[in-house]
Amino acid sequence: IDPSFDQSPQGEDQISGFYIPHGTVIDTKVYLQSLWNLCHHVADDQGSSITLHPERVACLQDVEQQRSYDAIAIATGAAINEIKELQGMFELDLCQGYTVDITAPNPKASHERDVSLLGNPYVAFLSSNRAIVGATQQYGVSSCDAYNALQCQNDVGSKDALGASEELLNKARHILPSLQDWNVAQIR
Repeated sequence: IDPSFDQSPQGEDQISGFYIPHGTVIDTKVYLQSLWNLCHHVADDQGSSITLHPERVACLQDVEQQRSYDAIAIATGAAINEIKELQGMFELDLCQGYTVDITAPNPKASHERDVSLLGNPYVAFLSSNRAIVGATQQYGVSSCDAYNALQCQNDVGSKDALGASEELLNKARHILPSLQDWNVAQIR
Protein backbone atom coordinates (compact mmCIF):
# COMPACT_ATOMS: atom_id res chain seq x y z
CA ILE A 1 0.00 0.00 0.00
CA ASP A 2 1.40 3.36 -0.96
CA PRO A 3 0.40 5.88 1.77
CA SER A 4 1.22 8.80 -0.53
CA PHE A 5 -1.89 7.94 -2.59
CA ASP A 6 -4.20 9.30 0.13
CA GLN A 7 -5.05 12.67 -1.39
CA SER A 8 -8.19 13.38 0.62
CA PRO A 9 -8.13 16.63 2.60
CA GLN A 10 -8.41 16.55 6.40
CA GLY A 11 -11.93 15.72 7.56
CA GLU A 12 -13.09 14.03 4.36
CA ASP A 13 -13.71 10.32 3.94
CA GLN A 14 -10.48 8.45 3.39
CA ILE A 15 -10.11 6.69 0.05
CA SER A 16 -7.61 3.89 -0.11
CA GLY A 17 -6.40 1.35 -2.58
CA PHE A 18 -3.53 -0.85 -3.61
CA TYR A 19 -0.77 0.17 -5.93
CA ILE A 20 0.93 -2.84 -7.48
CA PRO A 21 4.02 -1.53 -9.31
CA HIS A 22 4.37 -4.42 -11.78
CA GLY A 23 0.72 -5.49 -11.88
CA THR A 24 -1.01 -6.14 -15.16
CA VAL A 25 -4.62 -5.46 -16.12
CA ILE A 26 -6.05 -8.09 -18.43
CA ASP A 27 -8.73 -7.19 -20.96
CA THR A 28 -10.91 -10.28 -20.54
CA LYS A 29 -12.43 -10.20 -24.04
CA VAL A 30 -9.02 -9.85 -25.70
CA TYR A 31 -7.56 -12.55 -23.44
CA LEU A 32 -10.33 -15.06 -24.20
CA GLN A 33 -10.15 -14.36 -27.94
CA SER A 34 -6.39 -14.88 -27.85
CA LEU A 35 -6.83 -18.11 -25.89
CA TRP A 36 -9.36 -19.36 -28.46
CA ASN A 37 -6.99 -18.43 -31.29
CA LEU A 38 -4.19 -20.34 -29.56
CA CYS A 39 -6.45 -23.40 -29.25
CA HIS A 40 -7.12 -23.23 -33.01
CA HIS A 41 -3.40 -22.94 -33.70
CA VAL A 42 -2.54 -25.97 -31.53
CA ALA A 43 -5.38 -28.01 -33.04
CA ASP A 44 -4.25 -27.13 -36.58
CA ASP A 45 -0.65 -28.09 -35.75
CA GLN A 46 -1.84 -31.47 -34.48
CA GLY A 47 -4.20 -32.10 -37.40
CA SER A 48 -7.19 -31.84 -35.05
CA SER A 49 -10.22 -29.63 -34.92
CA ILE A 50 -11.99 -27.77 -32.16
CA THR A 51 -15.53 -26.47 -31.97
CA LEU A 52 -17.09 -23.90 -29.68
CA HIS A 53 -20.64 -24.62 -28.54
CA PRO A 54 -21.77 -21.72 -26.35
CA GLU A 55 -24.86 -22.94 -24.58
CA ARG A 56 -26.50 -23.04 -21.18
CA VAL A 57 -25.77 -26.29 -19.39
CA ALA A 58 -27.89 -27.55 -16.49
CA CYS A 59 -26.40 -31.03 -16.17
CA LEU A 60 -22.94 -32.27 -17.19
CA GLN A 61 -24.30 -35.73 -17.92
CA ASP A 62 -26.60 -34.26 -20.60
CA VAL A 63 -23.60 -32.72 -22.39
CA GLU A 64 -21.70 -36.01 -22.34
CA GLN A 65 -24.69 -37.90 -23.78
CA GLN A 66 -25.42 -35.37 -26.53
CA ARG A 67 -22.01 -35.36 -28.19
CA SER A 68 -18.88 -37.41 -28.39
CA TYR A 69 -15.77 -35.40 -27.53
CA ASP A 70 -12.26 -36.15 -26.40
CA ALA A 71 -12.51 -33.27 -23.92
CA ILE A 72 -15.08 -30.72 -22.79
CA ALA A 73 -14.27 -27.42 -21.10
CA ILE A 74 -17.09 -25.71 -19.29
CA ALA A 75 -16.64 -22.11 -18.17
CA THR A 76 -19.39 -21.22 -15.74
CA GLY A 77 -18.20 -18.22 -13.80
CA ALA A 78 -20.94 -17.04 -11.46
CA ALA A 79 -23.34 -19.65 -12.87
CA ILE A 80 -21.48 -22.57 -11.30
CA ASN A 81 -24.40 -23.34 -8.97
CA GLU A 82 -26.71 -23.69 -11.97
CA ILE A 83 -25.04 -27.00 -12.91
CA LYS A 84 -26.68 -29.90 -11.11
CA GLU A 85 -23.48 -31.79 -10.25
CA LEU A 86 -21.78 -28.65 -8.89
CA GLN A 87 -24.63 -27.21 -6.80
CA GLY A 88 -23.61 -26.46 -3.24
CA MET A 89 -19.92 -27.21 -3.80
CA PHE A 90 -18.95 -23.53 -3.60
CA GLU A 91 -20.27 -20.88 -1.23
CA LEU A 92 -20.79 -17.80 -3.33
CA ASP A 93 -22.16 -14.42 -2.34
CA LEU A 94 -22.92 -13.07 -5.79
CA CYS A 95 -23.11 -9.38 -6.51
CA GLN A 96 -23.50 -7.35 -9.61
CA GLY A 97 -22.95 -3.72 -10.31
CA TYR A 98 -22.02 -1.08 -12.80
CA THR A 99 -18.64 -0.30 -14.32
CA VAL A 100 -17.76 2.66 -16.49
CA ASP A 101 -15.51 2.53 -19.55
CA ILE A 102 -13.76 5.87 -20.01
CA THR A 103 -11.55 7.23 -22.76
CA ALA A 104 -9.00 10.04 -22.91
CA PRO A 105 -10.17 13.17 -24.75
CA ASN A 106 -6.89 13.38 -26.67
CA PRO A 107 -5.13 10.10 -27.43
CA LYS A 108 -1.65 10.03 -25.97
CA ALA A 109 1.28 9.41 -28.27
CA SER A 110 2.89 7.24 -25.60
CA HIS A 111 2.17 3.53 -25.37
CA GLU A 112 2.84 3.61 -21.63
CA ARG A 113 -0.13 2.79 -19.44
CA ASP A 114 -1.04 4.80 -16.39
CA VAL A 115 -0.90 3.16 -12.99
CA SER A 116 -3.97 1.02 -12.29
CA LEU A 117 -5.42 0.99 -8.78
CA LEU A 118 -7.18 -1.76 -6.91
CA GLY A 119 -9.61 -0.18 -4.47
CA ASN A 120 -12.99 1.45 -4.15
CA PRO A 121 -13.23 2.41 -6.88
CA TYR A 122 -10.76 0.45 -8.95
CA VAL A 123 -9.26 2.09 -12.01
CA ALA A 124 -7.96 -0.39 -14.57
CA PHE A 125 -6.06 1.14 -17.49
CA LEU A 126 -6.37 -1.11 -20.53
CA SER A 127 -4.27 1.24 -22.64
CA SER A 128 -2.95 4.78 -22.34
CA ASN A 129 -6.31 6.00 -23.68
CA ARG A 130 -8.84 3.61 -22.16
CA ALA A 131 -9.72 2.63 -18.60
CA ILE A 132 -12.47 0.92 -16.66
CA VAL A 133 -13.70 2.35 -13.37
CA GLY A 134 -15.73 0.15 -11.09
CA ALA A 135 -17.65 -1.15 -9.55
CA THR A 136 -20.82 -0.60 -7.66
CA GLN A 137 -22.04 -3.62 -5.74
CA GLN A 138 -25.56 -4.96 -5.36
CA TYR A 139 -25.69 -8.15 -3.31
CA GLY A 140 -28.37 -10.82 -3.15
CA VAL A 141 -28.53 -11.59 -6.85
CA SER A 142 -28.72 -15.03 -8.38
CA SER A 143 -26.64 -16.42 -11.21
CA CYS A 144 -29.81 -16.23 -13.32
CA ASP A 145 -30.03 -12.48 -12.55
CA ALA A 146 -26.41 -12.07 -13.64
CA TYR A 147 -27.00 -14.02 -16.86
CA ASN A 148 -30.07 -11.96 -17.68
CA ALA A 149 -28.17 -8.73 -17.02
CA LEU A 150 -25.48 -9.80 -19.50
CA GLN A 151 -28.08 -10.58 -22.14
CA CYS A 152 -29.91 -7.27 -21.80
CA GLN A 153 -28.03 -4.00 -21.61
CA ASN A 154 -31.19 -1.85 -21.74
CA ASP A 155 -30.86 -0.39 -18.24
CA VAL A 156 -27.48 1.31 -18.79
CA GLY A 157 -29.24 4.60 -19.56
CA SER A 158 -31.42 4.34 -16.46
CA LYS A 159 -31.33 6.79 -13.58
CA ASP A 160 -29.57 4.14 -11.44
CA ALA A 161 -26.88 3.52 -14.07
CA LEU A 162 -26.24 7.21 -14.63
CA GLY A 163 -26.08 7.83 -10.87
CA ALA A 164 -23.65 4.92 -10.42
CA SER A 165 -21.52 6.24 -13.28
CA GLU A 166 -21.34 9.71 -11.73
CA GLU A 167 -20.50 8.29 -8.30
CA LEU A 168 -17.71 6.07 -9.66
CA LEU A 169 -16.20 8.85 -11.78
CA ASN A 170 -16.23 11.33 -8.89
CA LYS A 171 -14.35 8.85 -6.68
CA ALA A 172 -11.88 7.99 -9.46
CA ARG A 173 -11.23 11.65 -10.26
CA HIS A 174 -10.65 12.36 -6.58
CA ILE A 175 -7.90 9.73 -6.51
CA LEU A 176 -6.53 10.43 -10.01
CA PRO A 177 -7.20 14.07 -10.99
CA SER A 178 -5.69 13.33 -14.43
CA LEU A 179 -9.02 11.63 -15.29
CA GLN A 180 -10.91 14.93 -15.01
CA ASP A 181 -11.36 15.38 -18.77
CA TRP A 182 -11.86 11.71 -19.66
CA ASN A 183 -15.19 10.84 -21.31
CA VAL A 184 -17.68 8.09 -20.57
CA ALA A 185 -17.64 5.63 -23.46
CA GLN A 186 -19.95 3.02 -21.97
CA ILE A 187 -21.72 2.07 -18.76
CA ARG A 188 -21.93 -1.67 -18.14
